[in-house]
Amino acid sequence: TYVIVSPLNFLSELFTVRGAGTMLRRGAKIKSYKTYQSAGKKPVTHSIEAAFGRTLVPDYFKDAPQNILLEENIRGGAIVTTRNGLPYLSKFWVSQEAQGEGIARDIWAALSAQTPTFFWRSRKDNAFNNWYMNVCEGMQVYGDWRVFWIGLRPEQIQSAVEDAATAPEDFIQ
Repeated sequence: TYVIVSPLNFLSELFTVRGAGTMLRRGAKIKSYKTYQSAGKKPVTHSIEAAFGRTLVPDYFKDAPQNILLEENIRGGAIVTTRNGLPYLSKFWVSQEAQGEGIARDIWAALSAQTPTFFWRSRKDNAFNNWYMNVCEGMQVYGDWRVFWIGLRPEQIQSAVEDAATAPEDFIQ
């Protein structure tokens, strides 16, 4: 991270939260994997569970991934599987300590470039839903879930929404 600031604003930059300069940040390095083994199942599990504060169900990794995107230090990532014959964003996360660094944006950019069509779900009370609303093409509330999509054809939307909303839980209750 680099900060460009004038000498007159230097103290304000150093000692206030607001800052007084222009920040430039190098984007996170995002790596792509096709299997859980090549990504490292144990560190991925630890990263997801730490980010969500919950334990994954024992059979979470039973379905083969279509793509796994991980920040180089596994401080965030995305797992794309297949549901209903379409790419499904099963997990998207950033670790607590990395939040605010722009890693989510970097992972999302890589995800969108590699997977132009997909759908995903989020609990109705998820604080990240506003961010999802800014990046999705469509959203529908279904029970306790909000189901989002990008690139789906109109005839694919309803079945994708129903499939996402009725999919099994990923975490132990």
